[in-house]
Amino acid sequence: MPLGFSQEQLAQQITHTLGETLSSQDMERCLTEVQIVEPPVAKQFWQATSANPGIYIIVTGKVRLLDNANNLITTLTAGGAFGESTLFPEEEFRSYVARASVNLKLGYLPEALLQAMMQQYPSMSDRLQKRAELWNLLLLCCQSAPITLNGSVEEMLQALSLFRRHNLETGAPPAKLFQDTRLWLLRRGKLLHADGRILTSGNIYIYPQEGSWQTTQPTIVYSLHNADWQTAVAYWPQLADLAGEEGRRQEAGGRREEEGRGGCRGAGCRGTREQYFYFYLVSLLYLVYSLYLVYSLYLVSLYSLLSTQ
Repeated sequence: MPLGFSQEQLAQQITHTLGETLSSQDMERCLTEVQIVEPPVAKQFWQATSANPGIYIIVTGKVRLLDNANNLITTLTAGGAFGESTLFPEEEFRSYVARASVNLKLGYLPEALLQAMMQQYPSMSDRLQKRAELWNLLLLCCQSAPITLNGSVEEMLQALSLFRRHNLETGAPPAKLFQDTRLWLLRRGKLLHADGRILTSGNIYIYPQEGSWQTTQPTIVYSLHNADWQTAVAYWPQLADLAGEEGRRQEAGGRREEEGRGGCRGAGCRGTREQYFYFYLVSLLYLVYSLYLVYSLYLVSLYSLLSTQ
């Protein structure tokens, strides 16, 4: 066993990471099969989309986690862990990378070991998948607005755990999606409104709760209800800034859309749309009539040519 930590310390970290009190036999297997890794200092040594499946536990030292744009997500210290997303490739979670600091030692739990443990302890799989899902939501929030993660990551994940997942099939979403919802966070697919609005994956929205939404493909969306808003902000105050930034962006977008339509709204807007409709209808009839005249002249010319022969 390398210097700097004991088996008892490592066993405690494994128990914390897996969220289960393992039997003596299972813990002994984990301690036997865990691989101690010492990455080079200041180097990126891991990427979620290309790494071997498994979980890394920080035994000593620190690890910096960054998104694909090289923005710092958080710094993990002893007892922290990452890599849960690699166990669930079918979910297509977002990628992030890890960079080593001084005196870093990691305990790598390989996929085969974890699969055996998850079969032995069924609730472990749900717990690890939920953890990976929350990390993915955190990455989505970072992408949605220019925010700085200056709080506790664990508290941020607590806030995100209040979001409710909805798996939507093609067609009209269920009515419950629009009931008393404060924020929407799209992870996959998109939502289309009858008025032309489109909500795309990787973004957070605070659109008013209106009907006439449709999905054209399987979509995963998370909603935060008004009843959970204050609790979420208590865990993660900057979530209010993120929502405010999105609100200002949508308001500006709405103004640009109105200006693009010439400020058209209400009954006057309906009148303008009717004028456009009649204009296009008259244009279409004129085109059909023109084609008819050309075709008639062609037939007359052809008949005259045949008559002279």
